[in-house]
Amino acid sequence: MLTRSRAKLSASFAEKSLSDNHLIVFKQYFFFMFIFFSVFVIFFCWIISRNTKVDSLSPKVVTYL
Repeated sequence: MLTRSRAKLSASFAEKSLSDNHLIVFKQYFFFMFIFFSVFVIFFCWIISRNTKVDSLSPKVVTYL
């Protein structure tokens, strides 16, 4: 009787730690995707400003976007 409840408790603890680990992996994935997307946007704006040969605050770039 005691070993059965202990096994049930350890199983629920393992399930909880697995769900916490999944949440940590999701947070890391979201963080890396955010960094990658921001670098991509900065690179894209740099390419546009290089191709148009104007300042970044020019209305030509705004209409191009």
